[in-house]
Amino acid sequence: MPPLPQAAPALNVPQAFAEGLRLHEQGRLAEAEKFYAAVLAVRPDHFDALQMLAVVKHAKGELPEALRLISQAMKLRRPSPQILLNYGMILHALSRSDEAIASFDQALKQKSKFAEAHNNRGAVLSALGRHEEAVGALQKAITLKPDYADAHYNMGSALRELGRHQEALASFDRSLKLRPDFAKAHNNRGASLEALQKFEDSLAAYARAIELDASFADAMKNRGRVLLQLDRGQEAIDTFTAALRLKPDDAETWYLRGRHLIDLGRNDDALADLAQALALKPGHAGARFADCIAELAIVYKDEAEIGRRRASYERKLKALADDVAADRLSGDLIPAIGAQEPFLLAYQGGNDRPLQEVYGGMVHAAVSREFSAAPLPPKLCPANASASGSSARTFSLIPTGRFRSRAGSANSTAVGLKSSAITSASPAMVTPTRRRQCATASCIVRMTSRAGAPRSSPMRRTRSSIPVSSWTRSRCNSRRSASRRCR
Repeated sequence: MPPLPQAAPALNVPQAFAEGLRLHEQGRLAEAEKFYAAVLAVRPDHFDALQMLAVVKHAKGELPEALRLISQAMKLRRPSPQILLNYGMILHALSRSDEAIASFDQALKQKSKFAEAHNNRGAVLSALGRHEEAVGALQKAITLKPDYADAHYNMGSALRELGRHQEALASFDRSLKLRPDFAKAHNNRGASLEALQKFEDSLAAYARAIELDASFADAMKNRGRVLLQLDRGQEAIDTFTAALRLKPDDAETWYLRGRHLIDLGRNDDALADLAQALALKPGHAGARFADCIAELAIVYKDEAEIGRRRASYERKLKALADDVAADRLSGDLIPAIGAQEPFLLAYQGGNDRPLQEVYGGMVHAAVSREFSAAPLPPKLCPANASASGSSARTFSLIPTGRFRSRAGSANSTAVGLKSSAITSASPAMVTPTRRRQCATASCIVRMTSRAGAPRSSPMRRTRSSIPVSSWTRSRCNSRRSASRRCR
């Protein structure tokens, strides 16, 4: 009689979970996952195995499964601050950031001195654009745990978004002192240096990030952008190409390479890159604008190509103008407008005015949306000045700039003096008769502020049409002043 098959030995659940946890702490996630799964096969309600397997699934990018597992664990017992922290991190990865912040807040209600919860809360707030709040949360994390490299890094990133680049650099430096091989900190440090136009230092920071992580496509993209600033175009193209091999779904990298190909006169290659960028991100403002400019080549094969390119430029420009007016684009269009202009349109030999009107309207809409209109200066009104004059009379301003007489002749530049009362003025132009009356052949103007500030140094005028107000002329009478001096 053949021997009966022996039953598999019962799994020692505590021992199996402990082994999975040990492997997890060593970063051997695939092996740890097997032990957690084995525990759950025997004990589906094992709380710790559920939540730790959720952490592994989160690290692998299997977010829906991670959320299912940790939600199941939270039904078994009241969640601890650590479970709430992990739950919030998974929610943020699923773009449910407001729920993530609520989860972090619950964790902090149970454990107010939880540095990791303050840190992750600050990181999510920064991702939502609430950078000032993020700085406050991250400062709490750093106060509780001064050697927290991630918190210093997140603090630097939030400060960088606020434009406080010097402070950001100090935070990145503290993070790197604690963790010298922190590639992301090197990358973001390079971004702040780039913003400060320290391009060589920025290039070195990006290079260090790539050295630490050869698959860091964003650092390569950033390095390529700085190479363009340093007029090292071919190196930039090669760097963008390497970044796209690692991350072909990055619309920004396709755009940056395409925009530089336009500058190199490789318009067809540029159009191909920009098409890739717009396929990935149809509303990319910079790519939409560059896609218009790429239709304006330096050299054409024949007259027919000029017509085709011009028609394509007109079609794309009008579509872009409509989207700008309707605010349907993402990203900042203004840097793209400043980087390239449609000046080659003028060399096609056609009537450019209708197209330039569309272009001007589009630029005006983009700029006026980004910047508020400047207030007009107050008008200079002499109503309070006495016609006869007195010793207390003051003169507010001599305007600056080049002036033109009524005859149309250009005159020399007039230099103005600062005044605490009025910032600018536009008095009427002086006729030749008034010039004679005001003795501008050799006129020295002395000015005081209304607050009684010391008089300025006299300024000698050349013979030109200087705008002079009516109450200034009353003080300047060549018939009674042999020295022709205005006081």
